[in-house]
Amino acid sequence: MKNFKNSKFYKHNFTENIIKFGFVTVAVFASLTHFGCGRNEKIKKYDETDALVHSHVYIQNKLLSPASAQFEIGTDGVKKINDTTFTVDSYVDSQNKFGALLRSEYSLKIIFHPKEDTHDIVDAVIK
Repeated sequence: MKNFKNSKFYKHNFTENIIKFGFVTVAVFASLTHFGCGRNEKIKKYDETDALVHSHVYIQNKLLSPASAQFEIGTDGVKKINDTTFTVDSYVDSQNKFGALLRSEYSLKIIFHPKEDTHDIVDAVIK
């Protein structure tokens, strides 16, 4: 009976496994150094478009007919207070309970929390 450790099959698989292990080790090391294990995460920056999109979602959920909502185009009504706080003064056209299309003006303040990737909407008024 032939010794298994001295066979070509054993040597081939051993070498192949060492090479695979090396590739996996390099891949893991590269991904850890590239992504930094979360230590150097970039904090998300927000702009007027982010504020406008989140205001649309909030206002749309308050309407009787959200599917009929037609918002003002553009970010003219968005004002940046600081890096995470914006005010939005705009309007939306939507159907009332009788199906008539009415314009409603709204204003709100949106405060982003970049570390948690959340936001708060305060002082919302729909006229």
